[in-house]
Amino acid sequence: MQHLEPENHSSTGKSVAMLELDAYQWMTRMSPLVLDTPPSTKTAAKRHLADLQQQLHTGRLLQQDISTAELNPSIVMSIDEAIRHLPDMILDAEAHITYLETGAANAEDAAEQLREKLARRAALVEVDDIIGKGFEQPLQATTRHRNIPAAIGMGIFGIAWTSFTTVHAFFMIGGMMQAFGWAALFLLLFYSLFWAVGLGMLATSAASLGTENIDLYDGTLTSTFNLFGYKRVKKIAIDASYRARVVKVTWNGIQMQNSNRRGAPQWCIEVRDIAGAKHQISKGGDKDILDEVARQLNGK
Repeated sequence: MQHLEPENHSSTGKSVAMLELDAYQWMTRMSPLVLDTPPSTKTAAKRHLADLQQQLHTGRLLQQDISTAELNPSIVMSIDEAIRHLPDMILDAEAHITYLETGAANAEDAAEQLREKLARRAALVEVDDIIGKGFEQPLQATTRHRNIPAAIGMGIFGIAWTSFTTVHAFFMIGGMMQAFGWAALFLLLFYSLFWAVGLGMLATSAASLGTENIDLYDGTLTSTFNLFGYKRVKKIAIDASYRARVVKVTWNGIQMQNSNRRGAPQWCIEVRDIAGAKHQISKGGDKDILDEVARQLNGK
């Protein structure tokens, strides 16, 4: 199923789904920078300072990108709060480097440094609480968008196929009944194969008009398919040791083809639950988005 490029909502041309992934990547990089205790060596402290400065730079760029996008308000709030605290964290990191280079001249200086450390730790705990709110939903993404051209094309073909099969069956069975009587009704078994194909086309057309979102929280992956208010929800307690991957969609061992690109496969994300069973989710989604979501599921 071919992916219809979603509407862009930012000055960079990125979709809302990609901006959400950028936001979670940024928050994932932010979390390790919130330290309970400062680095004990000058090299580590300077590296930590450089990371904070880079995080502030990329965070401000991210703020500009998401300012016009319709992102989850909790995501935007978490990023804004983190960026607001970063300058103070940078000042603390610079002061710590100075301390490591000069040391405390006497006990009074050492006591003052201890007080500064305790105050800094309290501030970091507060920032950690703020950042933690952003991780209540560690991963949210739209993995499948409406594909209107595919739905129209497959719908027209499905209606034509089913109508032709029905008319053909009506006249064929009607004619055969004159020669064989009611035994001609056994031809319905033959025509049922063609009706199944036609109904499958119509089902594929309807599915092309749906969207799918995934939500990972506390080890449970929730996949929600939405078709104009009708929702189908699937919850999977995923096995964290199994790496999510993008694979071709299969049904009973048969590889499914893209509905509007002849010969092209459909793609999906494969995960495994804690019982060892494998599941295919987001079938027919855009492969680039699925690759990025699978990478996020694997914690990269």
